[in-house]
This record gives sequence, C-alpha cells and structure tokens, in this order.
Amino acid sequence: MVCVGLLQLVNYREWTESLGYDREWLIQITQSTIYKELVSKIKNIGGVVLQCRHDYFIVLEPYLENLKEVNKNIIDELSEYSPVPIKLILVCGNDPYAAQDKACKLLQRMKDSITILTDGNIREVGIVHVDVNDFTNLTFTNNAYDSYVEIVNLIWRFTNELKGLGVLVQYLGGDNIALIFSPKRINEVINYINKIPNIKAGVGIDSIPRKAFEKATKALDTIRSKGREVKILVLR
Repeated sequence: MVCVGLLQLVNYREWTESLGYDREWLIQITQSTIYKELVSKIKNIGGVVLQCRHDYFIVLEPYLENLKEVNKNIIDELSEYSPVPIKLILVCGNDPYAAQDKACKLLQRMKDSITILTDGNIREVGIVHVDVNDFTNLTFTNNAYDSYVEIVNLIWRFTNELKGLGVLVQYLGGDNIALIFSPKRINEVINYINKIPNIKAGVGIDSIPRKAFEKATKALDTIRSKGREVKILVLR
C-alpha cells in the first residue's frame, strides 16, 4: 500500500513576519535546509518528497508496519532545523491527488503531531519522469530564463489538464518534470503524454515510491539511448 502525506510547518507565516523586513534570505535558507533534511530522511524509508508551498511538503511513502514510529523519529530529527512545530498526516491507499486533498482537510483539525489513515486499496504508485527534447539547444539559442519559461508553461499545462486524472505535478529542475499518478489511470496518462509534442517520458510503477522513481528514470535513460525511436516506456 502506498501512503500520500502532507507535512505542515505550523504557524510558519507568523514566524516569517516576526523576522523584520530584511528576512527573505533567512526564509530561503531555512526552507532549503528543511527540504534537504526531509528528502535525506524520507529516502531512507523508500519515500519521495514533493515541494509544495515550502510551508507544506507532500510525501510519498510505502506502508510500513512501524510507519507511525518511523515518521515520529523523522519529525523529531527535522524539528532541529525547523523554527516552528511540525505536523504530518498520511493517507494510505488512495490516489495521490485525493489523498493529499483529504490530508489537507483533516490536518487542520489534528490534535496530534502525526496521524495515519488507511482507507483505500491502491497498492502501488506510478511516476512519470518527463524530459523535453532539445532543451539544451533551446537554452543556447534563446537564454536560460526563456527556456525556464518554456518549462513553467509545460508545468502549467500538466497541472491544469491532468488534475482530473488525480495526478500531482512536480518540477525537478532543468527540463525534468515528475507526474505522480495512480496506476489504475495508466492508460489515460499514457494517452495524454503521447499527444504532447517534443517530450519523452519514462514511467515507473512500484509499491515503494523511491523504487517507482528509479524505474521511471531508468526507463527515460533507455529512451535517450535509443535516439528517440521510443517516446514513452513503462517499467514495473
């Protein structure tokens, strides 16, 4: 079973506003440090972290017997780097978008620092690793900022057009974008990707999110080695 969670930095806005006007550098350093430490800890349990607003992070985790204990340890260690309290809710067994939506609604009423719900039967997670063709040439032909704008426009398209399939979208840097989806929608996701020009995509499916990402990247590298004879490849 796969769990999708929402980690909240509680009263983060109030903390930022207490710093005075010369604060943005400190905010950016704090956010970057928390993200780095969270990724480092979550990957050890086979999980993946998605940035979302910086005061919220979406986490993908495999279902473990000691899931609550493991995440309590993660929060305790992460609290050393956070200026505010941390809350985490995990919803296990639902598709990614529905799980984070439910987590967000329940988070506001949570008394404990950790809550775990198992109310679905989705056993695996699907991850698409998208890559834009000729992105390096686009950067050299135009400039770094204009190429970044092209990626922002593609992300905007993905977020708007794939929400109905329960897909979460994450920018990875460069020309790399991740799409997180429920494997039950794989045919719809593949059909959608095949209609988008100038991209290629590796797809990984596994009960362990980190393994799904590994398979997606392996599939993408395989496509690259074939010289674009293939647009999309699925590994599971």
